[in-house]
Amino acid sequence: MSGPFVRMLVNIAVMSASVFSRAFVAAYHQALQNAKQGGGTAAKAASRTYGGMAPDEALKVLNLQKTDMKNPARLIEQFDKYFMQNEPGKGGSFYLQSKVYRAKECLEKAIEEERGKAAKAKAEADDARKANKSKVGGKSP
Repeated sequence: MSGPFVRMLVNIAVMSASVFSRAFVAAYHQALQNAKQGGGTAAKAASRTYGGMAPDEALKVLNLQKTDMKNPARLIEQFDKYFMQNEPGKGGSFYLQSKVYRAKECLEKAIEEERGKAAKAKAEADDARKANKSKVGGKSP
């Protein structure tokens, strides 16, 4: 009885390994094809995440709009509301509370990055104006 049973188990193992290896090879080829077509799309998308969360997802978690990102008080208000609602000691969920915290963190970093870009653009514009004034001989238009 053990002979046919062992043969059956071996056959099942060989067939399973064969199916798995074919699926793995197909998935590998598909990943290569996606990488060739997409270029750096995944890298670009990953660079726009903060703490593993994208700003769009963070806005949804905190029930905010993109325009609310200009109002830090609104961000804090929503954070406090949802953070307290999900307090584990009051029957809330630590997982949801963590998501709320990460959403706030993500939006704060995104806002900080935007402010940095704006400050850099302003500095470059000021430098360009100063350079133009010096070319004209110090006269302002």
